[in-house]
Amino acid sequence: MQECDRVAVFGAGPVGLLAAHSARIRGAREVFVVDQHPDATSGPGVDSGVEAVGWQAHDPTGEEHPELVLDNLVQVGTIFTKGQRMGTGQAPVKRYNRQLRDLIIAGRAAPGFLVSHEIGLDAAADGYERFDSREDGWTKALLKPGA
Repeated sequence: MQECDRVAVFGAGPVGLLAAHSARIRGAREVFVVDQHPDATSGPGVDSGVEAVGWQAHDPTGEEHPELVLDNLVQVGTIFTKGQRMGTGQAPVKRYNRQLRDLIIAGRAAPGFLVSHEIGLDAAADGYERFDSREDGWTKALLKPGA
């Protein structure tokens, strides 16, 4: 990523918001987070993108369709002709733990903005339900024993 990049992140859940935060840390000039409503870049488009909608993508009938996002966003011919790359899989979290810790200590990363609620273990099931149903204001809950 270069300082001049404009990046689109698709999905404004916890993963998408952290992807946007990471893009800014890495020098992206502009970051567009696209969620339920269409967004525009005033013409120039973006230089790269992150799909962070997740496996909970649903159609209006409520059925899960993990392929829905990629089918609508990706045209294989375009990827081939433009020499683009696409990766999949779980994030290798252990690979980045120390680097993220160092960024937090240095004040360059502040992932705590994502935590919307601190709740006790006895409220975990209710908190998960609120988060899973996308209740307004619930981005991520931090479980605190004894809280």
